[in-house]
Amino acid sequence: MAEDNQDAQAPGRLAVIQDLANSFDVRRGRDDLATPGEAERWLGKHRIAVPAAGLTAADLAALHGLRAALRGLLLANNGGDSRAQDLDVLNGVVGESGLRPTFGPGCVVDIDIPAAGFVASLAAIVAIMLQASSAGTWSRLKACPQDACNYTFYDRTKNKSRTWCSMSRCGSQAKMRTYRARQRTRARSGTRPEHSSPAPRA
Repeated sequence: MAEDNQDAQAPGRLAVIQDLANSFDVRRGRDDLATPGEAERWLGKHRIAVPAAGLTAADLAALHGLRAALRGLLLANNGGDSRAQDLDVLNGVVGESGLRPTFGPGCVVDIDIPAAGFVASLAAIVAIMLQASSAGTWSRLKACPQDACNYTFYDRTKNKSRTWCSMSRCGSQAKMRTYRARQRTRARSGTRPEHSSPAPRA
């Protein structure tokens, strides 16, 4: 995980989606939700109801699918392409669970989930996203665009300008790649800039 990410924890229940997205560590290839038992413990940790009979392999696959869709949307929050299949996953959960927003005191948005079973567990996660969208915090939750990372962080900058989970690691690696690509292009074209720029420090 990024070493300078201590300030990038999402507020409130939005941290649940952040933790779900980061439960698969792309850099190390480690999945903290690799088994139904691990997924049940994760849901319990975040106060999301688990069916009395426990999770099946199909339930685990559905949770993994929701995680992948959320990560795709978090990459889109960071300038990536918005993919229709990610939205289809969320809309599928909404449709199957009957999830619907309601207004509480002070016009605070609450979420009603009529369904039972594991789809209600998935809907509880989607509900967090809906509430964050209503509160204006969803767009600040982003996934690092570095392919070998994709770590999810919360952007606390005033203008939502943060791109990298870690400027000292992913950001500097991206700058170095850009610098080297520019140097290769110049070498192939046989041109040299009037004033050569020094290589960025890693």
